[in-house]
Amino acid sequence: MNSSIRYFIPAILPFIILNLHISVLLGSLLITSYWAGYTAFQIPSGMLSDKFGLSLTSKLSFSMIFILFILLYFLLIIIYR
Repeated sequence: MNSSIRYFIPAILPFIILNLHISVLLGSLLITSYWAGYTAFQIPSGMLSDKFGLSLTSKLSFSMIFILFILLYFLLIIIYR
C-alpha cells in the first residue's frame, strides 16, 4: 500500500464518521481494527513474498480479496433481502 494512503486514513476519520453516521468510538475502533489487521499480516506476507516471489504473492492476494468481496456482496444480499 502506498504510504501516502496510510497517512490519509486517520485524517479522513471525521468524514467517515459523518457519512456512516457512527459514533466517534466506533470510528476509532474501525481505524484500530484496520491497523491491527494491517500490522498482523505484515510479517506473514513478507515471508510468503520472500519464499514465492512478489509477483505470485500479489496475484494470489488480489485474487483472494476479489473472491472474498464477491462472496461478501452475495452474503449481504441474502441477509438484507
